[in-house]
Amino acid sequence: MYRFENEAYNNKLQECIKEYEEYRKMFMEETDFMDPQAIIRRLQKLTAFNASVGRLKASFDFLVDKANMIEMRKIDHEAMPAKKFEALVRDAVGLVIIFPKALEIMLKESHYQIESLRSTLSYLKTEAQHINV
Repeated sequence: MYRFENEAYNNKLQECIKEYEEYRKMFMEETDFMDPQAIIRRLQKLTAFNASVGRLKASFDFLVDKANMIEMRKIDHEAMPAKKFEALVRDAVGLVIIFPKALEIMLKESHYQIESLRSTLSYLKTEAQHINV
């Protein structure tokens, strides 16, 4: 794991990782697609998590930028080609960069899940109406 020299940044990174893990674990939870109440609870949970993802993403982006700047200062960039310099910096901060990228993918996935849940709920509603007719 990447370590900042400033302990406040390390603490912020750990907080962000903890929140990221909670979001990731939420994706792993199973939903009973035959239970409308379970679908509604899942929709509420996804919506609540998505409301805070923007702040989490911004925090990760800040930490990535900060780590990039720190690592750039450590390397003598004049002694090497730009691509090699960039590769060394990205390698040094690779374990921080992965989090905002993974978060973006999970956010997209959450939108697909929401649409799937809404479609399933709509289907169940239609089926219930046909039974009651």
